[in-house]
Amino acid sequence: MKISKYNLFIQDESIPQGKYLLCNTFSGATFLVDEEVKKAIESQEISVLDKNDADSFLEAGVLLEDDSVDEARIHSYFYEKEKFDNRVLSLTILLTMACNLRCVYCYEGAGVVSNATLTDEIRDNLFEFIKKQAEDRRSERIVLWLFGGEPLLYLDQNVMFLEKVQKYCEETGKSFETHTVTNGILCNAENLKILERFNCQSIQITLDGVAEIHNTRRVYADGRGSFDEVMQGIRNVVNTYPLCNPIIRINIDKTNLDRTYELLEMLKDEGLNGCYIDFGIVKGTTASCASYQGNCFCEEELGDVLLPLWRKTKELGFEINTDPYKKFLHCGLYSDSSFTIAPTGDVYKCWDFVNEERHRIASIGEGGAVTDTTYAYYDWMTRNPYEIEECRDCVYLPACGGGCVGTSFAETNQYHAAGCYKVKGVIEKQIMEHFRKAINA
Repeated sequence: MKISKYNLFIQDESIPQGKYLLCNTFSGATFLVDEEVKKAIESQEISVLDKNDADSFLEAGVLLEDDSVDEARIHSYFYEKEKFDNRVLSLTILLTMACNLRCVYCYEGAGVVSNATLTDEIRDNLFEFIKKQAEDRRSERIVLWLFGGEPLLYLDQNVMFLEKVQKYCEETGKSFETHTVTNGILCNAENLKILERFNCQSIQITLDGVAEIHNTRRVYADGRGSFDEVMQGIRNVVNTYPLCNPIIRINIDKTNLDRTYELLEMLKDEGLNGCYIDFGIVKGTTASCASYQGNCFCEEELGDVLLPLWRKTKELGFEINTDPYKKFLHCGLYSDSSFTIAPTGDVYKCWDFVNEERHRIASIGEGGAVTDTTYAYYDWMTRNPYEIEECRDCVYLPACGGGCVGTSFAETNQYHAAGCYKVKGVIEKQIMEHFRKAINA
């Protein structure tokens, strides 16, 4: 019998003195234990544990009966299984690189690095690509993430393309849905009707603060703020769109954190607390936004930053998910059946890397053929945290799936390194939130 390597002890002022939360990040089992139990597990002195505790810990994965078990290898199996599960074909399609805003932290270069837009020829090739991929993989579901730039700028030009994909799914018995990530300015009646036609299941709109904050961050090319237009877009979705309330994404960094609480109060006063809130962490990890790095929070600060925001959000009645959960894949873009498509027809895995040639994995040619597959594709797809020493033995591995490749590349110039992002220190707060009532009972 041996101790699991994935046992996390948590102490905080909200936990009674002399007590600790013990969470096995692989099984998810969590216990409130005392100092004696903590010392026994940390020192691997299993024999001093009470028999009832030992039996419970064995059942929960805190203890392992077989000394030869390598838990990281088990994680590796599920990682690879999920990575090559082809039931869902998921494509993030940048309909255009053009944008009506010039946000100060934009990792795409705010529409300046490129303003390419899908052409009819590329749409035709992309449609054939989707069919070939879905058929070769026997996919049961096709999910399109409409992205940009600003995807609603030329949404009407993509109606025929979306109709073709939808009809193909109907004819072949596949489910079809879309999602949209937009700045909200063009969430008007015409565009919302188009999104409704194509089963849009989520609309994410970014709002970075009250007017005077938002208007310094998310601005037009001439420097004008966009707060009023974005707010109207949110209202339009809430009042007229039948499928979903918008996800309001609030990107936070050191420059706007303090007044984010004021923003939440304002949204409630507007009657918008039926919306889902997502707190995004601004990163300065790409070439286009590296100059913003000094305003970004570091990994170790995030738990303390997010916890009071979560609590305020729940207090005001917004929907937000703060539950801890297990991740075999840190990101859906690690899946072999997930792609990011640039308006040029070039293919990438992560949208953070669009327009960076060293990260291009292929191109879509005539008739949907995959052409010019690069080493970056094989390099990306062979990444496995089991082979990364820092990840393999890390207590956080089952909660993060090896982290973010974008972070890994920014810090080490390679895909095969730990990419710690929004996990360390955050999962402790998630676990405490989940068990807060039980702890205080």
